[in-house]
Amino acid sequence: MDALTRSLPTWSAAEYGRRLEAQRSGTLVQFAAWDAGAPIGRGHVLFPGHEQWSISAWRERCAEVRDVFVAADRRRAGIAKALMATLEQTTQDRDMSRIGLMVTLDEDHGPARALYRSLGYEKAHGPFVSSVTLQTDAGPRPVLGVADYLVKEL
Repeated sequence: MDALTRSLPTWSAAEYGRRLEAQRSGTLVQFAAWDAGAPIGRGHVLFPGHEQWSISAWRERCAEVRDVFVAADRRRAGIAKALMATLEQTTQDRDMSRIGLMVTLDEDHGPARALYRSLGYEKAHGPFVSSVTLQTDAGPRPVLGVADYLVKEL
């Protein structure tokens, strides 16, 4: 977890620990991509019962992908595609036949939207405003965005 926190930080130093606890309870599975002993990408999938499983996932009756991230210097090398394939397989292994995710509509997330489209994800609903307050190491941080919810049949 120290290597993940150092190389692929999240909004809170405690976040990977929280994810590990959720993984132990069976409501989340986290994956990391590594190269030469260093983490270069991550992603996780939430299952029903996780406290952050969204109303969109409930509405669409699907597992939910979150926080897919690849280090900037490693993008466009198929790492995100490999992470998504692993998250999808994990969902199927849990006997769930649908997987979904939220993607914002801002310009910065154009490559992510293109990736998800190429993998067969289709718009289920949106656009909608997503608003959440992250508990960061520096205190609460509101995050607001306009997004679509995409779903794929597995």
